[in-house]
Amino acid sequence: MKMNKVIFVIFVFMLLFSYGCTDKEAKKQEEYNKCASVCASVLGEDFVTMELCREECQKKFLEE
Repeated sequence: MKMNKVIFVIFVFMLLFSYGCTDKEAKKQEEYNKCASVCASVLGEDFVTMELCREECQKKFLEE
């Protein structure tokens, strides 16, 4: 019975750790999406500048 509790506790810690990692990545993606949206709304028809802005967003938020 004690072994089951130990396994359960380890399993719960693993779930919490994986959730924390996933949440961090989701926040990075959300910030990137906001940045890219600002690029698109501000620059509009200037595709080249908009693409450069989007690449800067990607460097800032998605690359480590």
